[in-house]
Amino acid sequence: MPTVTAKNPVKSYSKWYGVDLLCAIKELEILGHRFSERYEKQIEISIENKANSNRRRKEERENRINFPYDHDDQFSFIAGYTENGVPFGITYDEEE
Repeated sequence: MPTVTAKNPVKSYSKWYGVDLLCAIKELEILGHRFSERYEKQIEISIENKANSNRRRKEERENRINFPYDHDDQFSFIAGYTENGVPFGITYDEEE
Protein backbone atom coordinates (compact mmCIF):
# COMPACT_ATOMS: atom_id res chain seq x y z
CA MET A 1 0.00 0.00 0.00
CA PRO A 2 1.40 3.43 -0.85
CA THR A 3 2.06 5.68 2.12
CA VAL A 4 0.35 9.02 2.40
CA THR A 5 2.72 11.83 3.31
CA ALA A 6 0.23 14.68 3.08
CA LYS A 7 -0.41 16.90 6.07
CA ASN A 8 -4.14 16.15 5.84
CA PRO A 9 -4.63 12.91 3.87
CA VAL A 10 -8.43 13.08 3.98
CA LYS A 11 -8.55 16.54 2.44
CA SER A 12 -5.90 15.64 -0.15
CA TYR A 13 -7.76 12.46 -1.11
CA SER A 14 -11.03 14.36 -1.26
CA LYS A 15 -9.62 17.01 -3.61
CA TRP A 16 -7.72 14.55 -5.81
CA TYR A 17 -10.65 12.16 -6.37
CA GLY A 18 -13.44 14.76 -6.19
CA VAL A 19 -15.35 13.23 -3.30
CA ASP A 20 -16.64 14.76 -0.08
CA LEU A 21 -14.70 14.36 3.16
CA LEU A 22 -16.88 11.60 4.63
CA CYS A 23 -16.54 9.56 1.46
CA ALA A 24 -12.77 10.12 1.53
CA ILE A 25 -12.62 8.82 5.11
CA LYS A 26 -14.58 5.70 4.19
CA GLU A 27 -12.45 4.99 1.13
CA LEU A 28 -9.21 5.54 3.03
CA GLU A 29 -10.45 3.19 5.76
CA ILE A 30 -11.07 0.57 3.09
CA LEU A 31 -7.46 1.10 1.99
CA GLY A 32 -6.24 0.45 5.52
CA HIS A 33 -5.98 3.90 7.12
CA ARG A 34 -7.50 4.42 10.57
CA PHE A 35 -9.25 7.53 11.83
CA SER A 36 -10.71 8.24 15.26
CA GLU A 37 -14.45 8.53 15.71
CA ARG A 38 -13.85 11.99 17.10
CA TYR A 39 -12.25 13.08 13.81
CA GLU A 40 -15.18 11.65 11.84
CA LYS A 41 -17.64 13.51 14.09
CA GLN A 42 -15.69 16.74 13.57
CA ILE A 43 -15.95 16.27 9.80
CA GLU A 44 -19.69 15.57 10.04
CA ILE A 45 -20.22 18.68 12.17
CA SER A 46 -18.19 20.84 9.79
CA ILE A 47 -20.24 19.56 6.82
CA GLU A 48 -23.49 20.31 8.68
CA ASN A 49 -22.25 23.79 9.65
CA LYS A 50 -21.28 24.54 6.06
CA ALA A 51 -24.70 23.39 4.83
CA ASN A 52 -26.43 25.56 7.44
CA SER A 53 -24.26 28.52 6.52
CA ASN A 54 -25.05 28.08 2.82
CA ARG A 55 -28.77 27.78 3.55
CA ARG A 56 -28.71 30.88 5.76
CA ARG A 57 -26.77 32.85 3.12
CA LYS A 58 -29.26 31.78 0.44
CA GLU A 59 -32.20 32.92 2.60
CA GLU A 60 -30.54 36.29 3.22
CA ARG A 61 -29.91 36.72 -0.51
CA GLU A 62 -33.54 35.87 -1.29
CA ASN A 63 -34.73 38.34 1.35
CA ARG A 64 -32.60 41.08 -0.21
CA ILE A 65 -34.04 40.30 -3.64
CA ASN A 66 -37.60 40.33 -2.32
CA PHE A 67 -37.00 43.53 -0.33
CA PRO A 68 -34.23 45.38 -2.14
CA TYR A 69 -34.28 48.74 -0.32
CA ASP A 70 -33.38 49.78 3.20
CA HIS A 71 -36.00 50.87 5.77
CA ASP A 72 -36.44 51.34 9.52
CA ASP A 73 -39.08 52.49 12.03
CA GLN A 74 -39.13 56.08 10.79
CA PHE A 75 -38.46 55.77 7.05
CA SER A 76 -40.27 53.57 4.55
CA PHE A 77 -37.38 54.11 2.12
CA ILE A 78 -33.87 55.18 3.10
CA ALA A 79 -32.24 56.95 0.16
CA GLY A 80 -28.90 57.38 1.90
CA TYR A 81 -27.03 58.52 4.97
CA THR A 82 -25.41 61.82 5.90
CA GLU A 83 -21.74 62.11 6.85
CA ASN A 84 -22.78 61.66 10.49
CA GLY A 85 -24.68 58.47 9.69
CA VAL A 86 -28.16 59.96 9.92
CA PRO A 87 -30.56 58.38 7.41
CA PHE A 88 -32.63 60.42 4.96
CA GLY A 89 -35.40 59.36 2.65
CA ILE A 90 -39.19 58.97 2.49
CA THR A 91 -41.03 58.73 5.81
CA TYR A 92 -44.16 56.66 6.28
CA ASP A 93 -46.21 59.89 6.58
CA GLU A 94 -44.88 61.25 3.28
CA GLU A 95 -45.63 57.96 1.55
CA GLU A 96 -49.35 58.21 2.29
